[in-house]
Amino acid sequence: MNNNWIDFIERRGWYKFDSIIDETFISDLKSEIFEKQDYYKQVQTAGGVFNESRNAYHHTIVSCQRTQIKLFDPFPLNNEIYDYFKGNFILNACGSTTIFPKSSVYTQNIHRDSRSFLNDKYMMNFVLLLDDSDDVNGATWVLEKSHLSSERPSDSLFFDKGIRLKGKAGDIIAFDANLWHSSGKNNSDYSRTIITFLLTKPFIKPSLNYPEILFDYNNNNYSRELHQVLGFNARIPNSIEDFYQPKDQRYYKSDQG
Repeated sequence: MNNNWIDFIERRGWYKFDSIIDETFISDLKSEIFEKQDYYKQVQTAGGVFNESRNAYHHTIVSCQRTQIKLFDPFPLNNEIYDYFKGNFILNACGSTTIFPKSSVYTQNIHRDSRSFLNDKYMMNFVLLLDDSDDVNGATWVLEKSHLSSERPSDSLFFDKGIRLKGKAGDIIAFDANLWHSSGKNNSDYSRTIITFLLTKPFIKPSLNYPEILFDYNNNNYSRELHQVLGFNARIPNSIEDFYQPKDQRYYKSDQG
């Protein structure tokens, strides 16, 4: 693939990669997410945040290891994303959202995933469609070119000028983390599920300590590619002794930017 897609993102803020994940794997990913929804409800309720977190399941690469680790081993767009960042990258966050018919989720608020507006390719947002997505069942809204401004667009401007990122199950939509976007409302009779993940340059801290949580997996099963994307090459030393290590054993490797 040439890099015209990078130019498209730079100009318009988003790009869709068609038919990246096959139907069988999509089914497996959905099944494990549905298996864990009661677990998330319990955890969110115990934490007193169920109402604001309803239908959103964070850090599913930890809770859904059986399938979601495979998604990144290897990541099917590894070479393209390496070109985008001009170097290595790691997983910053990974989660899933299910929009049930006539229900709500906080991602339906207009937002962007970068908390700081920087004119640099340091973070990219991805949406993996696990169901066909259209105007009826809640396809994501985006305001093209809004990644070029730090200002939040008004609701009227966003929905008047915004477009829907429709696609088929197995498509992956990538967009600049500065792009203002919103989940749509599901007016169909069926749920719509997506996996979302953020990839960043390695010096950006992930929102959960994946290397520590997945350490046992790392010891026994990691590939070189998975080792990189999960952040094992960009860890923070826990002591002075950890800091002073030979080059090949350092927590933060020299090729991580």
